[in-house]
Amino acid sequence: MPWTTSTRSRSEARSACFAKAAVSSRYSVRIEGNNHLYVNMSGDLRHTVEFRGGDNGRIVALDVPKSFVDEIRAKAVPQEQPDEFGFTRQEWKQVKQVHPGISDPTTK
Repeated sequence: MPWTTSTRSRSEARSACFAKAAVSSRYSVRIEGNNHLYVNMSGDLRHTVEFRGGDNGRIVALDVPKSFVDEIRAKAVPQEQPDEFGFTRQEWKQVKQVHPGISDPTTK
């Protein structure tokens, strides 16, 4: 059964310390580094372009299975803990270490 794919994107500054996606000449993508990887999950390229700013960075488009996008969204938590969750600060910090974070709740 073929995947239903969905294109997502990220903006990267030209500086090597911010680059995360290594794109080969065959257009395969390898993600590098251990830190957070911010990817625009809305599918709206305008949002990624807005965050690129004026540094002449690049935009990397990633085709991923739609099921992957759905899974990330289902597991994602906001940066700030909603009052009704009731975790301590330390507990919330631990939750955020194992769940994807929603850095911009205005995108869906």
